[in-house]
Amino acid sequence: MLVTDFLQMIKNRSEPSWLKQRRLDTFTKFSQLKMPDSKEEEWRYIDISQVNLDNVKIDGYTDISIDFGNDVIVLLMKEALNKFSDMINEHAFSLFTDADKFVSFVSSFWNNGVFVYVPKNVQAELPVTVKINNTNNPVYSLVVLDENSKLNFVEENVADKINPIVSDKINPIVSTSVTEIFVKENSKLNFFCSQILPENLYSFYYKRASVERGAEINWFLGSFGAKLSRWKVETFLKGENAKCQKYGIYAGNKNQHHDIITKTFHLVPHTSNNILVKGVLTGRASSVYRGLIRIEKNAQQTLSYMGAHTLLLSNKAKSNNIPSLEIEANDVRATHGSSVGQLEEEKLFYLMSRGLDRKLAENIIVEGFLETVLNKFTSDEVREKFRAITNERLLNA
Repeated sequence: MLVTDFLQMIKNRSEPSWLKQRRLDTFTKFSQLKMPDSKEEEWRYIDISQVNLDNVKIDGYTDISIDFGNDVIVLLMKEALNKFSDMINEHAFSLFTDADKFVSFVSSFWNNGVFVYVPKNVQAELPVTVKINNTNNPVYSLVVLDENSKLNFVEENVADKINPIVSDKINPIVSTSVTEIFVKENSKLNFFCSQILPENLYSFYYKRASVERGAEINWFLGSFGAKLSRWKVETFLKGENAKCQKYGIYAGNKNQHHDIITKTFHLVPHTSNNILVKGVLTGRASSVYRGLIRIEKNAQQTLSYMGAHTLLLSNKAKSNNIPSLEIEANDVRATHGSSVGQLEEEKLFYLMSRGLDRKLAENIIVEGFLETVLNKFTSDEVREKFRAITNERLLNA
């Protein structure tokens, strides 16, 4: 986007002066940054040669629907700017001081998103469900849980208004979003997030959470659609007895690529973390999982685990799991496990000898493989939805 076009865009928007200035600052950075390439380790196995953020056409406000029923405050970001300007100013992009080209793009151009605030001592029982029709318009969302509060948050990323068979190789549709989460003392957030996009889209989602003393965040992720899907989910455990769990599944077929990064930073003593990500690939689909556990020198008595496993249903599917531990403390327990493998013929033979055809036998093995993750989901509705989506994508491969 030309500078003159950008200046006209922010001039036409009714926004606080601090936001306009912040957009100007990040736009300068965005203009200077180059697109990532395969020489950078985090982008080594991902091809974004068709993506050019400088040419993305932003065409209005993102369509978002919200369903909730609690004492929780939930607003579209464009509305929240008028009512909660100070809180948004305090938190917005404060966790992304190291913004790359994609984060800078969202920070400069975001036009909508969701603002969620759970007041102190509010234990919300009913979930907040958000459906984001995510296309070229970048999305920024902010979730704040005050002390001793609780929330179940469900985010569905779709593209209902995009024709799934239309493909533009010159200017592909790019779905981008940034979410910042602040879980304050003794609060608990269950964050369910899924991506079910047509096969002509490229999606790039960045999510970071700050978790304070005695607080807990549980991530439940599902990646199913898009030509190329990239998630980067990071958690900073900043207070003692802070907890984090990340559970994710992905299913890829045809030529899809799933690129998932999880990072957990143990910054203080007595924190815990558990990660389990599983994926199933068929056709020519591919995936990369990168996981990092970082334990700082003073973060003693830390307990942290990371597991990543991929099941390949085709000889042409491929996957790379890259777990890593960076441990500066000496009184911790941190481990990881990783595997990539084909279906075991012995298991298939056993099921087929009981009268099942090969396809049904494969489906039973896949269901059992993913069940160890899905059983961790605390929402029956989300669990069943993920099961159904996985089955549909693999059956129609």
